[in-house]
Amino acid sequence: MRLESVVLAEGAATDNRGSFTLVTVNQRGILAETLPWFVRQIAFVVLTDVPLEGSEFLSSEGDSLAVRVLGPSGEALFATGQPVVLSPKNYPALPYFASLAIDCGWTAMQYGEYSIQVELSHPNGTSETQNYAFNVIEAELSVAARSPAAPA
Repeated sequence: MRLESVVLAEGAATDNRGSFTLVTVNQRGILAETLPWFVRQIAFVVLTDVPLEGSEFLSSEGDSLAVRVLGPSGEALFATGQPVVLSPKNYPALPYFASLAIDCGWTAMQYGEYSIQVELSHPNGTSETQNYAFNVIEAELSVAARSPAAPA
């Protein structure tokens, strides 16, 4: 198993097939009117059994996934880890893609660049990491300040 992609979203829902619908995807700027500001994002992680060219296939048996939110100074503001447990592959001839949604909540204490780090660790001691950078930026408090001027 390997990390295919990591996407951030403000919300997610599943339908009766288990397919995800994401809301406000890949937002690179989170507006905060004041500090401290509570932030909630969903790290949407896709795992696949399709190996990269030139690499060997690694089973998901014994894999673990860790998700961390790092602040502007590199400090961990949120962290979670769990073993990777996947449903059986229904169609052996087709690539397997597993979608995992990890709810991440933390408090931004300063404006600046943050990142979500997702690490997939394998029992053989190897791991792969993807980082997703975004900024917490100061929002204008007035809605009128963001609205276009009314025609005269």
